[in-house]
Amino acid sequence: MSIDDLNQHIHHGFPYQDGVLDGADLTGVTFVGGTVLRTSFKAASLHAQSVSNMIFLGCEFAETDFSGAAVKRCSFIDCRFPETNWQAVVLNETSFVQCEFARADFSSATFNKASFVGCSLAGAVLRRASIEKTALLQCNVAGIDLTEAQLVSSMISDADLREAKIDGLSCRKALLMGCNLAGRDLRSLALPETTLMQSDLSETNLAGADISRSNLLGARLIGADLTAAIAVNTLFYKADLRAAKMTRANLSSAILQEAALAMADLSDTNLDMAILSAADAKGANFAGASLLYARLDRAALDGADLSAVRFLLTDFHLASHDGAKFAGSSGSTNGTNPELAVAQLYNPNRVTPFSG
Repeated sequence: MSIDDLNQHIHHGFPYQDGVLDGADLTGVTFVGGTVLRTSFKAASLHAQSVSNMIFLGCEFAETDFSGAAVKRCSFIDCRFPETNWQAVVLNETSFVQCEFARADFSSATFNKASFVGCSLAGAVLRRASIEKTALLQCNVAGIDLTEAQLVSSMISDADLREAKIDGLSCRKALLMGCNLAGRDLRSLALPETTLMQSDLSETNLAGADISRSNLLGARLIGADLTAAIAVNTLFYKADLRAAKMTRANLSSAILQEAALAMADLSDTNLDMAILSAADAKGANFAGASLLYARLDRAALDGADLSAVRFLLTDFHLASHDGAKFAGSSGSTNGTNPELAVAQLYNPNRVTPFSG
């Protein structure tokens, strides 16, 4: 079947199928509103081509040139794109389902409202790409190159990013949910207002990083280095920060409720107005920290070092602090409120009815 056949099928709204157009120059084809099934476009050229409202199912695009193309409102299902050239392409409202992009080059590409579901992007290059309102859901991203890419209001879920190239990656209002970044040096990343909930950030280096207003709900940060990090208004609810290093960090107004902070180093840290309600901070080091107006109600502070800490109306309601050190601390604290404690601890299942 020829290029003319392809054009005619698309023009008349008939599905084009089982074609072989390897090496063809397709820049003259009108790719608008058609359906293409099980067709091979190996090493074909769609350079600077406009492709819109198309459906491609089970097609082969190995080594095809999409550079500079404009692809809008298209669907690619079960297609292969190994070693394809997508440099400077514009992908708008386009979806890819169960597609393979091994070593595909998306350098300087623009993604807007695109989606990749169950795709393999192993070794794909997205250097300096602009990725906005785009989702990569349950994709294989082993060795992906996101160097200096802009990830804006976009989502990557359940991805192993331990081998990804991410230097200079900017994540503004991005969602990296359930991702594995364990052991990575993340200091070059811009992460304010980023959602990293349920992600593994164990042993990562975030020293000096700005993660203000970010969401790390349930994230693993065991042994992570957050020295001098900026985490103002950041959510660490139920995060695992055991043995994390947070000395000199700014955690003002951060929410660390029910967080695991055992043996963490929070020395000289700004925790003003932070919420550490019911946090497990046994053996943690708070020496020299500022805890003005902070809430430590129901927190476990047994064996913690609170030497030279600055308090001001700091809430210690029902907090346990057996063996904790308070030498040199200053300011005011609020202890347990008996009436409130009775109400909170009351359990009708444990009350023995009065029999008279």
